[in-house]
Amino acid sequence: MMHDIRENMTQNRSMPVHNPFYKNVPVSFRANIIKAECIAARPDAVERIVPAPLIYRDTKIFIVFLDVTELKEGFSEDDAVWNEIAVQIPVFHNDEPGLYVCENYCSDIRSILSGRETYGYPKVPCRIDVERSGHEVTAKLLKYGSVSEILHFTSAVMGEPPSLSGPPPGGPVKGMPKIILFKFIPSPAGNRPDVQQLVAMKYNKPVIHSIRPGRGNVEIMQGAPDYLKEAGIKETAGVTCLDMETNVIGGEVIHNYNA
Repeated sequence: MMHDIRENMTQNRSMPVHNPFYKNVPVSFRANIIKAECIAARPDAVERIVPAPLIYRDTKIFIVFLDVTELKEGFSEDDAVWNEIAVQIPVFHNDEPGLYVCENYCSDIRSILSGRETYGYPKVPCRIDVERSGHEVTAKLLKYGSVSEILHFTSAVMGEPPSLSGPPPGGPVKGMPKIILFKFIPSPAGNRPDVQQLVAMKYNKPVIHSIRPGRGNVEIMQGAPDYLKEAGIKETAGVTCLDMETNVIGGEVIHNYNA
């Protein structure tokens, strides 16, 4: 039976509210994650894009390639696996460490819309060409509908995966910094934005199937945004490769600019 939207307008739905494009519910998925720690040549170019009250007092940025391999819970039959590349900046909020996601290139429209509308993920459409050969992965990030390249990401896992007898190692990662997003919704009147919030993501404990060191390189291309080209990458200091199940349960507003 068709739902009468007049009965309860406060339920968690997406647009169009009479026929939601996605379900706004907790989700769980498994993914291969490759995280490159990069040293910026010009940290001041990074600092300029970090919104107060977040504080950037570092020289690092992280380029993270996420390749979703299995949809576990909370997805519909219309959903499919996807991949994305994010730029994360280590910051402090009230003296606590966090990772500010300033840009998140994604290949899946449902993930883009649900991430942007619900939490403020700065997800933008793109094309990611991935090549795999043994332990090596090469990902080329291109602008959506264009041949303009944003960055090249090459990595290789070092060593064989650990032998897991019994349940895989899981549980909260102590000291793991919060993922922080800037949720921004413009006003139709063209004045003060309707929503300006810092949102911290909330997760249940992850299940880590493997975590291994790697080696790799990130090359910024001509199609990259100005802040990345200005910041530059002096070197790739380290690479970490994970096979992990992530359980997203929601988010919390940690700063409201409109309050």
